[in-house]
Amino acid sequence: MIAAATEKLSKASHIRSGIYRLLGLTLIQPPGEEVLNAWLEPNLINELRAFFSASCCDELEKGLKDKSRGGFKTLPYREIKLAYDAIFSVPVKGKCVIPYESVYREDHVIDGKPRKLLMGKSAQAVIAFIKQAGMETPTQAKELPDHIGMELLLMAALCAEERASRNEGDVDGADILLQHQVTFLNEHLIHWASDLAIEIGRASGR
Repeated sequence: MIAAATEKLSKASHIRSGIYRLLGLTLIQPPGEEVLNAWLEPNLINELRAFFSASCCDELEKGLKDKSRGGFKTLPYREIKLAYDAIFSVPVKGKCVIPYESVYREDHVIDGKPRKLLMGKSAQAVIAFIKQAGMETPTQAKELPDHIGMELLLMAALCAEERASRNEGDVDGADILLQHQVTFLNEHLIHWASDLAIEIGRASGR
């Protein structure tokens, strides 16, 4: 009974880690062939359904499937990169999406005018959390710690460490890592990720 419960928790943390990692790698830089192929894995949608709403997964599946062939699309890297740059790098109507927690959660006034600044208190809080949790800063890309990709990759690492602890029989250590995930979600991602997603949708014309 205990072994079955441990296996279930281990599997759940493995799936969460994979989802966070895929999302993080997709958003931290223009996704390469490996990341694009991961989106085309047939089992991906089923795994996502365990954590996301049916409507969200149905919309994603609809976007990935090629209606004319009934199979999954081949995602051309060049088009994906152009789309990524159009959202995050090339200003549209004077602005582009800036995927940093400090930009979404902090307001500054400089010379009497509102300003959005990078590397604010939110970024410092992420650095402090990483140190307190005994983790390391994700190394997949050179980015500020509160970039959405970095935060998602940190969650992926926490989930992976939780799984490793459970497989080694370290229940207390695994539970601490699970609590770290809850804390980071509640203190960081839950406060701005949905607003970022809405802005990305608008920038992509959805």
